[in-house]
Amino acid sequence: MCSSDLYVIADNKLALNAGWNMDLLSLELQDLKALDFDLDLLGFDELSLAGILATEGEDNPYSVNIEAPTYEPSETNPDIDSLLCAEKTESLILSIDASGAPEDVKRFLRAAAYRHDVFDFGKIADFYAHANSETKELMEASALVIIDYDKALENGFIQISNELNDQFKSENDNG
Repeated sequence: MCSSDLYVIADNKLALNAGWNMDLLSLELQDLKALDFDLDLLGFDELSLAGILATEGEDNPYSVNIEAPTYEPSETNPDIDSLLCAEKTESLILSIDASGAPEDVKRFLRAAAYRHDVFDFGKIADFYAHANSETKELMEASALVIIDYDKALENGFIQISNELNDQFKSENDNG
């Protein structure tokens, strides 16, 4: 395994340790709100959203600066079946198939059921570390791992405003 593989895996663990620059997040949310975007779609609960929108201009300890964790891959390659828990998905699909819903509704509900799949990203990182180059490329194309920030932006895996992107680059160039 080369050091770039270790970096890739560590980079993918960043979300676990990430913080927010609350001023910038507040600005982004206010811009979306001004465009009549449904902020409920972002996954914040009502109380959190109200708190974030109220932080504009306040001193805030959060930042986009992130310490990358050190990752040491396991000696063993996890079994592919251990990377994903699909129990809830499978249960839902059985219920959908047994229902009297029209076939087009069943097709839609089956597709929606897959959002209940639970990925074990620690095991996925280990699996990636032991994978051949073709599998790694497919995992990257599926956004299971993100190696190149700019490529992730280009492919739509990450969406960020120019202001946030400039702040991120500025903080990381100075760090």
